[in-house]
Amino acid sequence: MSAARAKTLADRPRSLLVATVAGFLAMQSLAGFGYPGIESHSEVDEPPSGYFSSEQAERGRQSYESACGECHSLTEFKGEDFEWRWRRQTAWDLFEVITDTMPEDRPGKLPGNEYVDIVAYFLQLNEYASGSRELTPDEGALSAVALGAGAAKSPSSE
Repeated sequence: MSAARAKTLADRPRSLLVATVAGFLAMQSLAGFGYPGIESHSEVDEPPSGYFSSEQAERGRQSYESACGECHSLTEFKGEDFEWRWRRQTAWDLFEVITDTMPEDRPGKLPGNEYVDIVAYFLQLNEYASGSRELTPDEGALSAVALGAGAAKSPSSE
């Protein structure tokens, strides 16, 4: 085989890769111009903007002040203390602890969704993103919210 033919064959995988990448980039740019049948991934599968609503966090603040504030300081639930205590855990873990143990004189006895509202308030205190949806007392949803240092503060940054 001639040296020129060997060089041409050796260049094929690289040129195929370049062509594939170029085609992908072209399709992505066409999606941005709204061509029919070509949809941008971000338009199709846009992640939610936040973990909880501002209204839910406000309800959580009110519940915290009336049911928790007498015995607890907010410093337990925000900043470095919170991040250290809850590192490698999830909002579900926090929800379970407060539901099972608080208030101390009547664990698990807060009405309705107050526990999950309080979790939303704690997330707000730690600068997690709020949006239009509300947290629910669902293990799957709460387990998806990582806590502690280095945790994603908004769903889109996960």
